[in-house]
Amino acid sequence: MSRAGRRSTVLALRRSLIFGGAALAAAVAAVAVVFSLDGPAGSAGASSDAAALEGPEWALVSLGGRKVEGEREVSARFDNGQLTGFASINRYFGSYTVEDGRLSVGPIAATKMGGPEPLMRQEDAFLRALETASAFTRSGETLTITTDAGELVFTVK
Repeated sequence: MSRAGRRSTVLALRRSLIFGGAALAAAVAAVAVVFSLDGPAGSAGASSDAAALEGPEWALVSLGGRKVEGEREVSARFDNGQLTGFASINRYFGSYTVEDGRLSVGPIAATKMGGPEPLMRQEDAFLRALETASAFTRSGETLTITTDAGELVFTVK
């Protein structure tokens, strides 16, 4: 083969590798997008495994269908079996387990500061509801915990 023939063959080979590599990269990227939507961090999938709870600090949006009151956000953080947060007036802490998609919380302890009566009632209702948690789902940045008092709906803080 002549030098010019080898050069055109090498150029053709390079072109096919470049364009073939781009097609392969595009296919890999498409598969990665599909799988990222199926996990706890994806917005299209919902999850109820322990890893879906852990990581972010959660801000309570509604308590049994009622809007949460107060200047400070009611919050929850789940970390390796330990639950901590702010419950309207006081900080609280306790334990949790996730087994077969079921969530169990408690017992919960809290600091003992007093405050305005409406916030004290909200705090009491929140902590009692949290201790009766039975299930949860996470969909994107929303966490919904099912309790005896209804749903606790949180968003990532």
